[in-house]
Amino acid sequence: MALKGCSLAATVSLVISAILGGGCKGSTRENLVPYVPPAYLECTEITTYELAFSYWSPYSMRIFEAEGRAIPGEAYIGEVFVIKNYPITSYVLKEGKRGYIWVDMIKCFALNSRDLLRLKAGTFVDVVGVNKGPEAKDYLEFSEGVLVFVDCAILPAGAIKLPTEGSSYGVPVY
Repeated sequence: MALKGCSLAATVSLVISAILGGGCKGSTRENLVPYVPPAYLECTEITTYELAFSYWSPYSMRIFEAEGRAIPGEAYIGEVFVIKNYPITSYVLKEGKRGYIWVDMIKCFALNSRDLLRLKAGTFVDVVGVNKGPEAKDYLEFSEGVLVFVDCAILPAGAIKLPTEGSSYGVPVY
């Protein structure tokens, strides 16, 4: 009788471990929510041309500079912006091995350079990063202008609702 009880207990243990062991098999999940630094949740949604025009529009360059006032775009240095639904093309990816992608006229240096290796042409992304302003300090021509974003999180379009409710403010275009 004790032998049967032991066999039954061993059998039950074996069945349970087989069920749990198979159910806990390691696997990868593709739909995990990507990491975004907490400070990025209070970003400002913007388009590339809105930000560029705050630096290079005729009003900001001629009038403000002639009057000795600061260029409006300078106020946005250090601010976190999100550019939504940006299409990935082969041009966007051409500098990926250098740690950045092109988002129109913005060089976006990735928070995690491995994220750039996962990007594929034909997809859409949301790009969240910190504006560092123009690449060159003596920027005058719109056609020569390059803006720089650092610590960019490159997210699948719509993966995270950014900006979070009530955190955004408007960016004037001059």
